[in-house]
Amino acid sequence: FKGDQIVSVKGTASVLNPRTNEPATPRFLGGETPQITGDRDELQALADWLARSPMFARMQVNRVWFHLMGRGLVDPVDDFRASNPPSHPELLDALARDFSDNGYDLRRLIRTIMQSRVYQLSSEPDGTNAADETNHARGIIRRLGAEQLVDSINKTLGAVLDIEDYATVSRLSQVPEGRKHYHPIKTDIDRFQLVFGKPPRLIASECERTDEPTVGQAFQLISGPVIQDLLTQSSNRLNAWIGSGKTDAEIADEMFWTALSRPPTDAERAGSAKHLESATNKRAAAEDLMWALVNSKEFLFRR
Repeated sequence: FKGDQIVSVKGTASVLNPRTNEPATPRFLGGETPQITGDRDELQALADWLARSPMFARMQVNRVWFHLMGRGLVDPVDDFRASNPPSHPELLDALARDFSDNGYDLRRLIRTIMQSRVYQLSSEPDGTNAADETNHARGIIRRLGAEQLVDSINKTLGAVLDIEDYATVSRLSQVPEGRKHYHPIKTDIDRFQLVFGKPPRLIASECERTDEPTVGQAFQLISGPVIQDLLTQSSNRLNAWIGSGKTDAEIADEMFWTALSRPPTDAERAGSAKHLESATNKRAAAEDLMWALVNSKEFLFRR
């Protein structure tokens, strides 16, 4: 199947010991032999063993911290080794202990981090932390990931995202990893993801992903087919706003609230309303205005 690998779990499968030609006995690192029953197969035993490892909790906590903060306590996020210690070892240990003590509850972990003062710090630097990205003295500004960006634009416009082979999927982040390993640029969506740093996932490592800015990203946002398709779909919410009977200023308010989660300033409202009012084709003018909003730094970056 063009490089795809299908793995099936069979209850009758076994691995033969090449020396004795007898079924091999599974054993974990350290010599422990798992208890295998009809209700608890080898994969479940392996999952239980991995979850008991102290490193599992530490790595999970570090990964969640990385996604919320933009930088892991251990950085790069997949590089756990003695010569790459965490920036805040006591914090990592405390979060890992709380995570394991509470049944590996990811919702609780995310809530704990997001309720902390460090998560709520402003990204605006002061005279002491402008160059500091290690100690979490301020929020780290970072661009939305490839999937986040497409899904955010799609959600803002209320459009339909067309993903090949996944007709029932409404968000790019719902697509399983590893799709079309050897054809990463077969579709416009694949090309967009590749340009914005999403790896083909030939290996399971978060470090493959990159958020470095490129000229190709600018071209995709300015005139790329993915953005153009979402903007021009007749079924997106632009027609509903135009035909709602609202004033041009009220339509501008709707756009700003939907795209940026805030009202426009007086100058932004006046300029947007003037642009809509003076246009001979109001639909095209609305597309222009929404294009400007989704291309703004306020939309593209997390602060």
